Amino acid sequence: MMKRTVVAMAALSISLVSGNVFADTHPLMGLDKDQDGFVSLEEAQEMPEVVEAFDVLDVNKDGKLDVKELSALK
Repeated sequence: MMKRTVVAMAALSISLVSGNVFADTHPLMGLDKDQDGFVSLEEAQEMPEVVEAFDVLDVNKDGKLDVKELSALK
């Protein structure tokens, strides 16, 4: 039992350091199906309002939306 706890704590520590567990989140990041930290136009298809505003939201024109860009959606 103790060994499992130590292994779990080590994995959690690594995840926290890498920023994968508690990365900036936004409710619309649920659209990020491949969990790469971005919402692509393909992933956004579930929400027409995101698709309609995609080009405007994609401020840096990289073809994907990050948390900051999604936050601009009202």
